[in-house]
Amino acid sequence: LAGTDLGSVDVVGTTTVSDRANRTSHEIDVVAMRGNKVVAIGEAKLRRLGANDLDRLRQLRELIGVPSARLILASAEDVDPRAAESPDVIVIRPRDVYG
Repeated sequence: LAGTDLGSVDVVGTTTVSDRANRTSHEIDVVAMRGNKVVAIGEAKLRRLGANDLDRLRQLRELIGVPSARLILASAEDVDPRAAESPDVIVIRPRDVYG
């Protein structure tokens, strides 16, 4: 997450979240924490990411109760420009990783 406007984080990992109301679970590819606070959650995929991925992250952010957490869309292909425009989104493209 270096080079983003998120600032420093202490831990980055993945997690699975239980959605008891819908009797399912959801994998979150990126969870960034500062201290004991979740500051960002995200998707990291090889495919293009877009509005559906952003909607899913917003639902997960509400499910886990971190409404102020930023949303990360990290794609090896690209991110739909409309999804990238949202002020709560951090976009990570290949050029951000490989220069």
